[in-house]
Amino acid sequence: QAFADAILRDYTTADISDEERVLLDYTCKLSRTPGEMSAEDLDRLRAAGWSEAQIVATIHVTAFFAYMNRVAEALGVS
Repeated sequence: QAFADAILRDYTTADISDEERVLLDYTCKLSRTPGEMSAEDLDRLRAAGWSEAQIVATIHVTAFFAYMNRVAEALGVS
């Protein structure tokens, strides 16, 4: 529970690997400013050791989460 709380509070200060931090940096940017994504963002993931399949899965999960949040908001689901 303490680990999850640390991630939720601020993943940038949580006890996670550099590879995980790069992945979370990517998902945060994709969620908050999707129009600012660049090839360099993908290059950082690859340089951190993430495979193409893992990158694609990350993009899909992040995008699906955003989609479902918008659907829920549109329907007034709390």
